Amino acid sequence: SILRYPSFFPNENKACFVVPTISTKYRDRERDRKRTVQILSDIIASTKGNIAIYFPSFVFMEQIIHEIAITEHELILQTRKMSEQERYTIIEQMKKEKGNILCAVMGGIFSEGIDLPNKALCCAVMVGPSLPAATLERRKIQEWNDEKYGAGFLYAWVVPGMARVAQAGGRVIRTPTDKGVVVLIGNRFHTKLYQQCIPHD
Repeated sequence: SILRYPSFFPNENKACFVVPTISTKYRDRERDRKRTVQILSDIIASTKGNIAIYFPSFVFMEQIIHEIAITEHELILQTRKMSEQERYTIIEQMKKEKGNILCAVMGGIFSEGIDLPNKALCCAVMVGPSLPAATLERRKIQEWNDEKYGAGFLYAWVVPGMARVAQAGGRVIRTPTDKGVVVLIGNRFHTKLYQQCIPHD
């Protein structure tokens, strides 16, 4: 049996949106790059306060971020190797609520295990789901889940990828008084396969 408990955080404090008009699949990224840039630029232009934009990989982030129109915000980039002091400095900068844009990767040091309460983060944007890398181990996990459950792709790729999305989105609302917006960009978020992995709250 499954037990489901409602969140004690007020629903009216959070707005969630899906932008399904582009594809963030690897093979479609170059085709939809300009539209992705435009969507992110529009979100930034219409948001007052700090924003975090999460990408599935550093490569994808680097292909997109320098084309985004940024005026009043300050851009903060996660790099591949950051010291604990650099991480701390960025978090403290975000807490100043001065209209920063944090660009980071899902599953990384700025998408899990950090608190950005009050107005330290007003909006989190996930640019596509963050599926695991295609390794031999991951393919074996898919094969095993196919044989046992008939759902190898779901359990090997979608579930861990969407867990990273949920973790990143959870940075926005950290207390019952926090208010913010979560935006999911990409048409996969609009399909049943991926929607079943999105938390109900």
